[in-house]
Amino acid sequence: MIQTCGFDVWRGSVWCWLTVLVMLFSLGIANHSANAEEKSPNLSSGAGMSGIGAYVPGQWGVVSSSVQNPTAQDVDLLVVHQFDADPHVQFGTRVWVPNQSIRRVWSAVRPPDAYEADIRQINTQTLLVDDASTTEFQLDRQPGLLLGTTDSPVVALMQDYDGTRISPTVQAMLIGGGHSKRTRHVNPEQAPSTMAGWQAVDALVVDAAAMHFDEAQWVALRQWVLAGGRVWIFYQHDNDEAVEHMQRFLGDDWSVAIVDELPLTQFKMLGSRETLSVQVEMPIAMTRVLASGFTVHHTVRDWPVTLEKQIGRGRVLVSTIGPRAWVKATNGKTSDKSNSKTVGGSDDIGVIATPPLRDIEKLLIDQQLPASAPATADSELVQKLAPYVPTMIGYRVIGRSVVMIMLCAFLILLVIGGIMLHRKNKLEWIATIGGGAAIVAAGILLTLGLMRGREVPTTVASAQLIRVVPGQHQAIVSGVMSLFSASSDIGKVEVNNGGVIWWPDTSAQANKTLRAIWTDLDRWHWDQLTLPPRAVLNATFDNVLNIEEPIVASGQFGPEGLVVDFSPGVLSDLQDPLIATSSGVIVPRDNGKNRYTVGPSQVVHNEQYVRSLSMTREQMRHQSVYQDLLAMSQPDAPTWWIWAKPVDLGFKLIENATHRDWALASVPIKFTAPAPGAARVLSPFLPYTLARSPDGASPVAIYDANNREWIAPLTPGYTIWLRFQLPDSIASAKPTIDELVLTIDMDAPDRDVQLLDPISYGSRALATVSNPRGEAKLSPEDGQASVYQIDSSGGILVGVRVTDQPPDAVTSQWSLQELRLELLLDIPNSPTTKKAAASSTPISTPMSTSSSTSISMAPSASTAKF
Repeated sequence: MIQTCGFDVWRGSVWCWLTVLVMLFSLGIANHSANAEEKSPNLSSGAGMSGIGAYVPGQWGVVSSSVQNPTAQDVDLLVVHQFDADPHVQFGTRVWVPNQSIRRVWSAVRPPDAYEADIRQINTQTLLVDDASTTEFQLDRQPGLLLGTTDSPVVALMQDYDGTRISPTVQAMLIGGGHSKRTRHVNPEQAPSTMAGWQAVDALVVDAAAMHFDEAQWVALRQWVLAGGRVWIFYQHDNDEAVEHMQRFLGDDWSVAIVDELPLTQFKMLGSRETLSVQVEMPIAMTRVLASGFTVHHTVRDWPVTLEKQIGRGRVLVSTIGPRAWVKATNGKTSDKSNSKTVGGSDDIGVIATPPLRDIEKLLIDQQLPASAPATADSELVQKLAPYVPTMIGYRVIGRSVVMIMLCAFLILLVIGGIMLHRKNKLEWIATIGGGAAIVAAGILLTLGLMRGREVPTTVASAQLIRVVPGQHQAIVSGVMSLFSASSDIGKVEVNNGGVIWWPDTSAQANKTLRAIWTDLDRWHWDQLTLPPRAVLNATFDNVLNIEEPIVASGQFGPEGLVVDFSPGVLSDLQDPLIATSSGVIVPRDNGKNRYTVGPSQVVHNEQYVRSLSMTREQMRHQSVYQDLLAMSQPDAPTWWIWAKPVDLGFKLIENATHRDWALASVPIKFTAPAPGAARVLSPFLPYTLARSPDGASPVAIYDANNREWIAPLTPGYTIWLRFQLPDSIASAKPTIDELVLTIDMDAPDRDVQLLDPISYGSRALATVSNPRGEAKLSPEDGQASVYQIDSSGGILVGVRVTDQPPDAVTSQWSLQELRLELLLDIPNSPTTKKAAASSTPISTPMSTSSSTSISMAPSASTAKF
């Protein structure tokens, strides 16, 4: 018994120990699994707002997230963001995270167009993916929430919070313009490092001292401005930090020298329309500066306080006086209805906008200007190019050269055969030989045609719109492309030089995930692009391209008209140039060596923008594109358009594909001073507006200046006074008028049309044409053109009188379709130039009410600051 009991006791203890060991083993496994899970890389948070903090459907923005690596090994992972509205399009960033560390990651994303217009909350998912092996492994997933915006405009604000407050001034400006007072505060550390990150912004307001950027952020901001962005900079403190920031931002475009800083408690601000009197208890700082190349809109004590400069397609405003100078204090809501108007918020911010601040609002937030980013700056023009691109995909017909070779061979064979048959007295066989040769030639052409048309090659077709930035080594490039592949897999589409590519229609992906992955600031690629076999995939693209040699179109007026010297830079294979102005179009004549001449015969009146006896397929496309672009809008300044071979944007598309690409470059013409002697100025370079008569009478509103159209038909007779504007390069030379020819295209039966003398207030007619139907020319007799004087701003006043109908007139109506002026000027040997200001004194002349004032004061920076 004792032994049995002992055995049972022993056996029970063994089972107890086994049970304990199993439990300890299970706990070990669980702890090991838990520790393994804790040690795997994970996301500290989902997508968070970064950059400008504004997310607009269909436009790029920036989000941030944090990746934690608790392991003992460095990891290379992929952070992917997707939107709930379209989870099949993802945006990723490759990130390397050292062991035992946390790394913050910024990614460029594009909220889908599928969101409703009034969306405020944009739901996102952030994935942490390990794609080191062939099979992806999802390590973590975190939801996120972004605040969408429908504000228009979107205004970003960046200021030094330890310094002057500019928020109330910006809010008053927005409310005064009828906008929402909401602004987007940007932390300088989170400012976008890519141009795409600025795309949703319409305007940026910043304190110069707060622009603490790294080099990538400076490049991104400048590219955004070049592409059309607008910036208002407060520069009211004399400190080295603000000077350094402006020099890094604008480079050679920052031609401003500081004189000193002046505190003001009582002053008057002069603008183009009104004068503002300001009196405050606490002094407002004003920095007195000397500048050149800027336009001045407001002055205080004859010193500029609002400077403006065009940088590419963008605009930079600089205020040299503190923000309190632009607003007026109020208790509660103002009684000024124009100031109290607001959208989506209260206007009780303690201040209201003054008239000078409303001027700033029109300069900074002008909805008529192109939108900020290149993706939208030329969107309408790019849309005009889009229909032509897919037509370049397909088989090629037999070219003219092949047909001409076959025709020449056929004719040579007939001639040789005829001579040989004639010598043998068998000329009657020529019909048989000729018919056989014709059959052979037709068979060869048919065979070549069938071979060409059997299969369409894998093709990349694209159209580039190149906007040259005057005086810069940069060009804004936007456009469309179409991809065709016989197989469904396109593979990677890489971007190696900045810029963005976007696919407007991803329905061809058939619910397969499409992913954009950034590997560096200017390097990224699209992964897993697919499309149905033999389908076409369309895309848009944008970039700001750095070019080593500037592209310049330099024009000079001479006796025969205009001579343009074109420096193409990176452009090659130039074709079909065109000069477009607000008053007409010119097709220049090529004289070789990139020199072109423009005379009266080159002015276009029939929309024939490509001149050729026999137009090729490419020329027919050029003609159609020119018609579409010019019908849509006319440039404000003379612009040189020319077709060229596309520039390299650093895109890597389908390998071994056939490329069918073309580019259209737009270059503003830079005019140089004319040489002494005769200079002919053609009608496209002489825009006009309705003007007051010499005795001060208001003009008759029979001309629509916005659409540049005459109102028709008309019944009574009118006296019309027009002001023609000379180009600045001509006006500054102080020429005299030797010849004046006014061409009118009108239908005025039974009436006289007279060219009037402005000196006699229109009482004397210098030329008359009766019963005009179609084009007619009016020109003063020899020696009488001198009665027309060029005013100080380069304007010429010309009067035209259409007489009343006679009693026995058949019809009482008349109409005017077009009016053009051509001048022959005499440039003096010693032209005088108008000085804007003395080099050692500030501006002292009053500002013109019709135009802004440009100052040119250039003391050296080393001696100007004291």
